[in-house]
Amino acid sequence: MELLAGLRRLLGGDQAPGSKHATWIDERVPGWMTRPELELIASAAASVPDDGVIVEVGSFAGRSSVHWAANSCPSADIYCIDPFDTVVDDYSLEHIRGDASRVRGRPCGDLFAEYTQPWANRLNAVAQTSPPSSWNRAADVIFIDGDHTCEGVTRDLEFWIDHLKPAGRLLGHDWDDLRVRESVQAFAGRRGLAVGVHAGTYIWELGETAVRLER
Repeated sequence: MELLAGLRRLLGGDQAPGSKHATWIDERVPGWMTRPELELIASAAASVPDDGVIVEVGSFAGRSSVHWAANSCPSADIYCIDPFDTVVDDYSLEHIRGDASRVRGRPCGDLFAEYTQPWANRLNAVAQTSPPSSWNRAADVIFIDGDHTCEGVTRDLEFWIDHLKPAGRLLGHDWDDLRVRESVQAFAGRRGLAVGVHAGTYIWELGETAVRLER
């Protein structure tokens, strides 16, 4: 027991026993996701098979990125797509979670490199806007949390759904943002898909049937 406690302190995260996987959560990385949302990310990561592919659109300082890495199998490839040039405004800084002591005035690329350093061998940072001009890796999980404008959300959905494996999952963040919500609903309607929101979170998911009841 003392050894396990020491490892938890060293890693800086919480490990809760699960049926097959232990869930690793570290709320220190700055960002806006709540703990229940991080736990959902961890669960989705754990479901990715060996040699699977995870694509995260919009990474900021890596608050969700480290949970994709820590909770997925070591052979999974993780791509974090972000221009990595965002500097947080004062309003957003007031609402940030985690360790915000070194966030002010710094581009998020610097923050990402710093906070994800322990997982650098797992995370492939792609410094560009989404969608890219081309992509050749079908993904098991795609998580969209980038450009929140209606145009940006729609572009990402239209592009990334065609790079999802047949049994893959397409999720995203910020259902509370009207622009995101309306864009996702409109896209789902055009494609004949259902959209659900995971209980207790602002994470949405597209599928053939509704994933969860809306909060």
